[in-house]
Amino acid sequence: MRIPGKRKPLILWRIFWTPFPWFYSGHAVQSAATATVLTELCGTSFAFTDNTYAHRPQLTYYVQGVLPEKSNSTMYVDYHPSYTMHILDYESRHFKLFGEAAQECAESRLMGGIHTRYDNE
Repeated sequence: MRIPGKRKPLILWRIFWTPFPWFYSGHAVQSAATATVLTELCGTSFAFTDNTYAHRPQLTYYVQGVLPEKSNSTMYVDYHPSYTMHILDYESRHFKLFGEAAQECAESRLMGGIHTRYDNE
């Protein structure tokens, strides 16, 4: 029953939902399958280096600082956001096993909010 003048409650859990809930991560599955095949072909003592992004230029990005909860009413200067500069260097990545690279691929989907932990396993 709807009460006149009352709004529907905002459902905040929707913003925390992943785009592909409860579907296997294609990246995790394909990476694991590839790692299994390459391990069978090359053996377990095959280390390698991934240089895919090693020669890209640095990426500079800025992160906004936290704004205060209460303002100083005499000076609103504290409401001007501050930014911290970060520089991302692309480096070569070294893996001792193909499975390590596959695990990193699966973890990237989790950390990116694309899939849940359950989707990767």
